[in-house]
Amino acid sequence: MYIVLEMFKVWKSWREGKVLDIVDQGLIETRGLSDEIIKCIHIALSCVQKAESRPTMASVVLMLNALSYTLPRPSQPAIFSLGVGEPSSRDNRIASLNRVTISELEPR
Repeated sequence: MYIVLEMFKVWKSWREGKVLDIVDQGLIETRGLSDEIIKCIHIALSCVQKAESRPTMASVVLMLNALSYTLPRPSQPAIFSLGVGEPSSRDNRIASLNRVTISELEPR
């Protein structure tokens, strides 16, 4: 649920034109990276759209490396299109904890 809440905050900030409000100001002030940060957030939002609207990994690499590239306008993240709307205060509970394990196979 935390990821959904964070994605909602990023999407809302993007729509309102306040995307740099969610970024550590030290990155912007000290390093002057605001254009790069906006570009990365723009690309990230493109990657969480419905599957048919997402860029390929080759396109993402091109977008990240190109100095001049017109990025497609991101649409609403797919999770919001699936019926998960704006989070409310009662949605802040954790429904379950999921765990992932990685096993390495070795011959005997």
